Amino acid sequence: MKVIDYNPAERVPPIMESDIESKIIISITDIDDSIHTNYFSYIKKDGSGLFHFHGISIGSCGDSHKWSERENNGKTIIELLINEYEAFPRSWNIKYFIIESELELVGILEEYHINGLMSTELLTYWKSLYGRSAQ
Repeated sequence: MKVIDYNPAERVPPIMESDIESKIIISITDIDDSIHTNYFSYIKKDGSGLFHFHGISIGSCGDSHKWSERENNGKTIIELLINEYEAFPRSWNIKYFIIESELELVGILEEYHINGLMSTELLTYWKSLYGRSAQ
């Protein structure tokens, strides 16, 4: 698993555009304020070829949804990461995780207490896109 915990506009992250075909790219946003809301998202490519984050507020048991903010799109993965990172206040802690195996995916789901529909969605997404079982 690779972790990007810095502004991707200031330093080139260790990611390739082809990673979308063999990895899951997750964004975890920790909002440093009194409500302590955290967001857990992953990148999906839509039918027009644009990349978007789909996710939930951590603790939610519902389905993920595409975030509606205008910065939630990119022609490339890097553009999407930069758009998201630069759109939010610096007090928010944003980390990106490049998941390279089902075991890493299960580990991050457990670490952030992601279960229910979101967990099922990500595991199904992994298997449907990559046809891999626990590695």
